[in-house]
Amino acid sequence: PRPDDYSDQLKVYKVSALVYRCAQLWAESILQAPMKIYEVGPDREITKEITRGDIWDVLDEVNGEMSYHEWMYVNILNMALTGNSYTWKVRNNLGQVVELWPFRADEVEISYDPLLEPGAKMRYEWRPVSTGGIAGKGGPYMFKSSSILHLKLPSPISAVYGTSPV
Repeated sequence: PRPDDYSDQLKVYKVSALVYRCAQLWAESILQAPMKIYEVGPDREITKEITRGDIWDVLDEVNGEMSYHEWMYVNILNMALTGNSYTWKVRNNLGQVVELWPFRADEVEISYDPLLEPGAKMRYEWRPVSTGGIAGKGGPYMFKSSSILHLKLPSPISAVYGTSPV
């Protein structure tokens, strides 16, 4: 289970203009920096900067509803308010990522099983309350870790979930 009740953390921004403004300032300052993508070798060292290709095509229009800046802004706000950001990587028939859809942090639960094979130890369960789910079906939906981009702030109490700074 999640270490915190995210619904309470997410409600804080509604009643505290200061908390929400701090999260906004953090997001706006991060978005001012230029985006750079690097190729990483087997020894985890940067080998070269990637300046074009499939990843840039996806980031140019992350999905049919959001630009890169909107998608990134939502992710940064989620991290600021909950310590976690989740994005579904939608793939085509060739396995290439073609869209990125952010999930609300309070709608995602992670299950972890160290006995499963590498790459499948974590599973993400999305229980959409805000959208009615995919095509109006409410879920829950299970995703392998390879289908979810999970960004998290370091946590002293969990190896699976991040911790909010607020």
